[in-house]
Amino acid sequence: MARNAFAALDQGDAERALDLARRVIEAEANHPQALHAAGIAAHRLGRLDEARQWLLRARAVQPQDAALLNNLAAVLRGLGDRAGALEALGQALRIAPRHPILNCFLGELLLEAGDAMQALACLDVALASHPSFAEATFHRGNALSLLGRVKDAASAFGRAAALAPHLAAAHYNLANELCRMGRVAESLPGYRQAIALDPANATARSNLITALQYVAGEAEIDAECAAFAAALEAPLRAQWPRHRPVRDGQRRLRIGYVSADLRTHSVAYFMLPLMETRDRARFDVVCYYNNTVGDALQARFASLADHWVPCAGLDDAQLAARVMDDAIDILVDLGGHTAANRLGVFALKPAPVQVSYLGYPGSTGLAAIAARISDATADPPRGEGAPDADRVVRLADCFLCYRPPQDAPNVRPLPAIASGRITFCSFNMLQKVTPGVVALWARILQAVPSARLMIKSQGLEISDIREALQAQFAARGIGPDRLLLLGRDAATASHLDRYAEADIALDPFPYNGTTTTCEALWMGVPVVTLRGHRHASRVGTSLLEAAGLGAWVAGSEEEYVEIAARWAANVPRLGELRENLRTQVSRSPLHNQLQFTRRFEEALLQLWEQACDAASSR
Repeated sequence: MARNAFAALDQGDAERALDLARRVIEAEANHPQALHAAGIAAHRLGRLDEARQWLLRARAVQPQDAALLNNLAAVLRGLGDRAGALEALGQALRIAPRHPILNCFLGELLLEAGDAMQALACLDVALASHPSFAEATFHRGNALSLLGRVKDAASAFGRAAALAPHLAAAHYNLANELCRMGRVAESLPGYRQAIALDPANATARSNLITALQYVAGEAEIDAECAAFAAALEAPLRAQWPRHRPVRDGQRRLRIGYVSADLRTHSVAYFMLPLMETRDRARFDVVCYYNNTVGDALQARFASLADHWVPCAGLDDAQLAARVMDDAIDILVDLGGHTAANRLGVFALKPAPVQVSYLGYPGSTGLAAIAARISDATADPPRGEGAPDADRVVRLADCFLCYRPPQDAPNVRPLPAIASGRITFCSFNMLQKVTPGVVALWARILQAVPSARLMIKSQGLEISDIREALQAQFAARGIGPDRLLLLGRDAATASHLDRYAEADIALDPFPYNGTTTTCEALWMGVPVVTLRGHRHASRVGTSLLEAAGLGAWVAGSEEEYVEIAARWAANVPRLGELRENLRTQVSRSPLHNQLQFTRRFEEALLQLWEQACDAASSR
């Protein structure tokens, strides 16, 4: 009958398998095959504690069964007992040291523990005897990625996808690796295939939408946002709570901010003004922090909030329920389609008014988010009938207010005065440095033959990525001697101090910098930007106009090159601008915290009043 239990497992009937195994065990308490079958069946039914008990009994009877030990390790891993899982796998490997499945599983566990080097060794053993083992190839890609061998990682994920075309994670990880190398356009098919295989994967959809911001037009981005909303939100709309906002002048409005980035992160430098100068008499603020990272800025945000709610451990339904229990009036999304977002919570519409702001350059696509806060420069009114799920609320001057780090270094003299050569720079994410950006920056270096270009971005510390970028410039006649490629600085002050080596910053397109532009201006480095047609490509314009540098905004690629070359040829004037730029920015709307916060709060109040009017007219 134990054989019958395994046959039932082969047929996918875990309930029947468990029943058959139990009958055998009732007659023979220590029957090893029946105990093993019962453990597998309980595992498949999600009853992990029961599965562990069956398998531990089976191991006591038959300690040399490698397959049994492998299944025990899987159950222990599911229970969070990684040490126990590793011990069981170690015992199995002493019995069958070259077994590909055992070595693959051990490699996976070692990856979870952060030991990529040992994991890679195990996965290589698995593949030595079974070269077409798709799962081991996939995990090998993960190990190589953690080790910074991005080209090899992409190759491994590509091979895994070819070996197992149904493996959505292989296509998804390949796309992520290509993005990491700055090969954004090449990543799009991988994201699309991962979504086709796993339509419920909201993270893959968000990553695709974010990738499109670097390389696509507005219509394509709008279409993917609509597809995202259809997949995530449409099934939930019938269940939306029937909120009825009611005016009550006797109480403070409850504002909820949802973010994973209220810590040392670019978002923090724009949220601090809102938190530090908010009107506590009118607003009660709850911060829903979707992260486990703790640092000095995170502690600062927690002290400024009326209520601080760590929510990384809550699923979407649980967090939505918490928002409703907290009676939030206006829920503000600060993440959009960026990492660790909680758009699934917003799709459940737990608050009567939901708004997006700051963390993502455009519409999320969700109808549950009724408004997006921006300004008329970053988001000029779109043509009648244009698809835009979010209604844009436009603040005066600029939709951002920059709070520089308190340990920002002092502005240093223009380096070109001492060096005799102009240093252009960009400290933006590598994904923004598209082939079109490289081509235009190469034109600037050709127009200013003595100049060099400093590019600083996370990833450039990896030789594969650095050499690929050098090759792009070399193909356009710019040798490595004219490039200074730098990786990430862990400390903010060290990062900002690098601006002491730069004379003029170059903004990427069509996805402009935001924090990087503000940082450059604060460090006395003016920025050339190219004005585009949507939010991501107009943020630079909004920031520069707010800072009084509208003359640095180009309307065409030719004007972009002309502005950069003209200023590079006038070192004395550039030096004067550098000396005064921090003062100029500090006196501009870009740094007027109190004025900005009042405008932002008035926008929230207007949205609330409109919601109350709409509710009373129903």
